[in-house]
Amino acid sequence: MANPIARQQRPSQQVWTVLLGVWAAAFCVRLLYLWQIHQAPFFDLRIGDGEAYHLWARRIAQGDWLGTGVFYQAPLYPYFLALVYRVLDDSATTVRFIQALIGAVKPKGTRTTSAGGLISAAFDF
Repeated sequence: MANPIARQQRPSQQVWTVLLGVWAAAFCVRLLYLWQIHQAPFFDLRIGDGEAYHLWARRIAQGDWLGTGVFYQAPLYPYFLALVYRVLDDSATTVRFIQALIGAVKPKGTRTTSAGGLISAAFDF
């Protein structure tokens, strides 16, 4: 006989369907935003930390894994960007698309309602 406690802990098919719907809606909102700003003159502009991470990731992607100085920023993101640059390319469009994909996936907590989760996922509260 199946363990009733284990059955209660496993998410139902309906829960996964709702979560997929929330993710799809959040991703579509992000894609709509990217489409709206893709011709803006600042779309490809990287300033401040964005430019520093971009240059650091390019050096990593070209083989300079450790660099020469002390990390002054969190190092995981440039290594992730370097992987994206090696697998895809280093355009701002690609990076923004990957960030939209990840932003739609990030956890929002287990106690949110479907509507609350959708709003939170779409607008990144």
